[in-house]
Amino acid sequence: REYWKQHPERVPPADAGRPLLPILVEYFCTGMWRQLIDAASCQVMSEPSLVRFQQSAQKGDEDDMMASEAKHFEQASRKVFELFDANGDGSIDTHELQDRVRMILGDRLSSAIVINQLMQMADEDA
Repeated sequence: REYWKQHPERVPPADAGRPLLPILVEYFCTGMWRQLIDAASCQVMSEPSLVRFQQSAQKGDEDDMMASEAKHFEQASRKVFELFDANGDGSIDTHELQDRVRMILGDRLSSAIVINQLMQMADEDA
């Protein structure tokens, strides 16, 4: 441990030893979620609202947000969620997500395998 304290640059990352495929899938899905949320945000928010939403999202920690920022972030997130929830039942199923992915990112990225990976990454119940 003493050596690691003296040479922190030589400490392997937390995911060292993890198989490569899950790391690539996680990276790929994270990028897809960013593209989907950015595209959806542009569809449901005005330019000033979008800027505020992105600034709030970059802060990341809700504890550091002021109450008005947190409320705006929650409202913007709800609008994006409602765009994905096509039938308005309060949840996003694989078919709804697949339709949105197809509309925003195209057919090539909307395969059932990709959609299932996206759902597993975002859905606590999956």
